[in-house]
Amino acid sequence: MRNLWVLGANWVFAQFILTPLQWPVVGLPNAWTGGWNAPQFSRIDIDGDGEGELFVFDRTDNSVQVFRRVGNAWRYLPRAETLFPKAHLNAWVLLRDADGDGDKDLFTNRNSNIRVFRNLAASGAPPLWRLWYDTLYSNYYGYTTPLYSSAADIPALVDVEGDGDLDVLVYEVLGALIEWHRNQAQELYGRPDTLVMRLQSACWGHVYETYDPQTNVFSFQSYYCGAGQRAGVKSEPSFSRTHHSGGTLLVTDLNGDGLKDLIVGDNGPPYLIAGFNAGTVDSAHIPTGTAISPYPPGNPVQLPDFPAAYYEDVTGDAKPDLIVANNDPLAGEDSRSIWMYENVGRADSPAWAPPQVGWLHTTQLDAGTAAHPTLADLNRDGFLDLIVSCESYYTASGPKARALFLQGGPGGLSLTDTNWLNLSSYTLRNPVFAVGDLDVDGRIDLLAGTSTGAFWHWEESQAGLADFSLVTPNFAGLSGPAYAAPLLYDYDADGDLDLIVGGRNGRLSLYRHDVGGTFSLVTDFLGQIEARDTVSPLLGFARPALIDLDTNGQPELLVGNLTGFLRVYLPQWSQPTAAWTMVGDLSLVGISARRASPATYLTADSTLLLIGGLRGGVEAYVLKTGGSTSSSTLRPSETSEAPVSLWVGEGGLSIKTLSPAEVVAYTPLGQLIWRAHLEAGESRTFYLPSGLSVVLYYGPWGQKTSRVWVP
Repeated sequence: MRNLWVLGANWVFAQFILTPLQWPVVGLPNAWTGGWNAPQFSRIDIDGDGEGELFVFDRTDNSVQVFRRVGNAWRYLPRAETLFPKAHLNAWVLLRDADGDGDKDLFTNRNSNIRVFRNLAASGAPPLWRLWYDTLYSNYYGYTTPLYSSAADIPALVDVEGDGDLDVLVYEVLGALIEWHRNQAQELYGRPDTLVMRLQSACWGHVYETYDPQTNVFSFQSYYCGAGQRAGVKSEPSFSRTHHSGGTLLVTDLNGDGLKDLIVGDNGPPYLIAGFNAGTVDSAHIPTGTAISPYPPGNPVQLPDFPAAYYEDVTGDAKPDLIVANNDPLAGEDSRSIWMYENVGRADSPAWAPPQVGWLHTTQLDAGTAAHPTLADLNRDGFLDLIVSCESYYTASGPKARALFLQGGPGGLSLTDTNWLNLSSYTLRNPVFAVGDLDVDGRIDLLAGTSTGAFWHWEESQAGLADFSLVTPNFAGLSGPAYAAPLLYDYDADGDLDLIVGGRNGRLSLYRHDVGGTFSLVTDFLGQIEARDTVSPLLGFARPALIDLDTNGQPELLVGNLTGFLRVYLPQWSQPTAAWTMVGDLSLVGISARRASPATYLTADSTLLLIGGLRGGVEAYVLKTGGSTSSSTLRPSETSEAPVSLWVGEGGLSIKTLSPAEVVAYTPLGQLIWRAHLEAGESRTFYLPSGLSVVLYYGPWGQKTSRVWVP
């Protein structure tokens, strides 16, 4: 549970409690994770119980999910992602113990280099991250420069020579040869708790990879680099090499001989290739004749494109298993893109059981790419139903639109139709639904905005069955903005539903419902709301929804966008062209998703909030009125220098700061027992003993404070 304050200039809402919604979905125990497109897997103990949780990072939107093992299954831990420095994670994340203290440290991409966070957690405590290397450097041919690692690749972080410190293997800049950057920590200091890299070999394994898209042959070719290159002395290859645009590396012992072998995925082929090391610890040699392609033999992985392999124990037998996932966020097979091979051999000589296709992914609600939830009681049984439409989902014949239908009931939701309304048979893309009675005839209407700006209209065929017939793919002759996202709402209180439409341009249009069923454009810049992406200023993908944060019966307007913000605006319906005031931003408390597509359902004292995102799934929350302020909750600072927010709830102490800050915890007697540092823009959650006084120091010199008690 998280206490939420939503505030704006001269206008403050009451306190709200934001809770992850545990809405049961039959057969989908991890329904509300938000989906996956290109997940990456590591293990880490986040609660000090000795049982490692499963950490999943998805490069689609740089998102994090954490799962805990319950019996023989993995269960999603909502909000546990706040334990990680999400604002600094990009493209890939691998968790490895780099300093030999038994706790996993964090490696991630930084502008095609490597950034490292050190885990300084106390014994039995959750992770405590401190930036260790903003950019990891290596000695290239006598010159110390940033260690190159393409953002599209997955590097290998492993102790190659068995000396106790962590080495790095990456593709060189042309993407064909593998570089071994040897950690000199043991040699220089006799301990593993630092990262001092030196290019040991510019062609580790004496192989390079090639892929011929005409024949679909992915193979290793021999390449004997000179002694100078092995020693890190520059020597150009004597022939032209075939290179690629990305690759994934898994380096581990596959046959029990003590040497590191190689599993590679490439941008192009749908399968893996494995090579076996016949050289030495210091000079790897992978004969091309021993390579296995496709890998694993007998049951090779088959993904649409660009597989990546991970070696982690996910079956609870202390032996690492093989997890293979898509590395291209735009080419995933939406609910079958994870293949898990259980290791029935040894850790250093694995044998693979037949794969579990769709492992863990099939426990989630995932429609495809760019999900759009819509809530309504479509079969009139008194229970909310859920539509989850998407821009597209993967098929062998190309991407198609579709919608999932989940029927509500006393026990939760049931997925009853995976191609609702037979959308995949139509040519439309990116359907976003709005529900209402458009012609006041007592029958439910469905209006779907599409990528072209056209609106498709379905009408209820038979009440109580959620059965709808297509009326027209050109409703009222309207031509809205590209990627139209409609909302039906009677803004002028004249008894019929008007139309608010978000678009790819990041703006909202307002159409008035006139007599005779026609619609007229009031403005194409409603409230002067700009929901454009800061990186791609021509794109916004705005989607409007209603939210009543002050429960006064007059809803506010919630707008999601491509960047992931979820901003709340105070409507002035009598002045639709005036600049409306933004009065809140739910993303300030970590509620966001790339290409955020919100859907809401309002009750007297709460708002059910579902958020679709680019990964194709949905996250679910409840916003409830929390009453008056308590000593365990502080209103966020309104200073312009460094707004801060602190929340205490069942989910721990949560802190958001817009400038660097120090957090310290004192006992009732004033003894300082804990300290943490937060970077600007960071949002963190800490689990602390009760009875502590926590003080956050911020501002240019740390002269400002906010205080909260841990109950």
